[in-house]
Amino acid sequence: MAISQLWVGESWGENELELGHPFVGAAGQELARIAQDSGVITTSLPKKDPSSFYKIYDMVDFWQRVQRNDGIQLSNVFHAHPENNNVELFFGLEGNRNLPPLRVGKYILPEYLYHVENLWQEISDLQPNIVVCLGNTPSWALLGNTAITRIRGAINWSERCNCKVLPTYHPSYIIRGKWADRPIVIADLQKAKRQSESSSIRRPECWILRDGTIKEIAAWFTAPATEYSIDIETGYAWYSKTEIRKMSPHERYFLSSQISMISFAKDESHVLDIEFFNRYKPNLSYWSTIEEEVEAWKLVKQALKKPIKKIFQNGIYDMSRLIEHGAPTYTKGMEDIMLRQHARYPEMLKSLGFQASLYIDDLAWKEIYQNRESLKRDE
Repeated sequence: MAISQLWVGESWGENELELGHPFVGAAGQELARIAQDSGVITTSLPKKDPSSFYKIYDMVDFWQRVQRNDGIQLSNVFHAHPENNNVELFFGLEGNRNLPPLRVGKYILPEYLYHVENLWQEISDLQPNIVVCLGNTPSWALLGNTAITRIRGAINWSERCNCKVLPTYHPSYIIRGKWADRPIVIADLQKAKRQSESSSIRRPECWILRDGTIKEIAAWFTAPATEYSIDIETGYAWYSKTEIRKMSPHERYFLSSQISMISFAKDESHVLDIEFFNRYKPNLSYWSTIEEEVEAWKLVKQALKKPIKKIFQNGIYDMSRLIEHGAPTYTKGMEDIMLRQHARYPEMLKSLGFQASLYIDDLAWKEIYQNRESLKRDE
């Protein structure tokens, strides 16, 4: 079977060094169990010895059978064993500055650069449909990004290796006590399995009406729709965490009570964004006149009254803010994807960013939104 997935770890442990094969020790055995529990492999695990661990020699055979039967191959960024499993020993202040640091002041040392270059060549030779980065170090090597908690589960493209990449947690992270995150890795491997059917990324197409006039907003609402997905942002959306921390309690309360924008989606491709509060506009209002702002609110309230399904994420919060602004309180037909997700998968996180990492094929939305200054409007 051709290689459709390449799973890349950090570096060898003592068992991997002994056998010259990735993922045969404790972390590799947990990865094998996760792979089986996720249903992404058809290969059966080896029999356990009396100590309840798999023999490392049997693990080599197991992963070779996974490669033959399931099209999944294993690799590491470093085919070497750092002392005390501390991969940062391969980095230092005097390292190669042509690559981003693994941590602040931690650049790849010249004598270890060839390991990373070998990984790039391996990916070029294998041409897998997707590379699964298990942890921060492979995410650094392929994406130049080590913010694993923000980017895990999101489909990325490695410009360096010209391939599709999905980062997730390393199995050693799980066995060091983060068992609550094990279902997340299972879900990520299932997503990788779906994505391994092709090498291309199919980003969802989306048409967003922003900076619309009253006439354009009214026309958008006139178009037929069977449901609206609705989300609000408060005034906090316009300020960084550092700026908010410096504010007085009164200023923070003011921001939290202001709806800065309301977004409606009639399906996965058509979105309307209506802005109200804007820190860069005169009088902090997006609209030039009070009359225009009042008319915009009338259109919002009319949309909320429509007898169609309304879908929220943590709708109790959004509705409380809408009620404060005089919006109707009709909840008939209301659904809440946060509550539905939690009811179906109570072991999973409930945040919108986490749900997006599971169910859509776009970048992590916090990565898209990280440059707040890009939201600044010209006066």
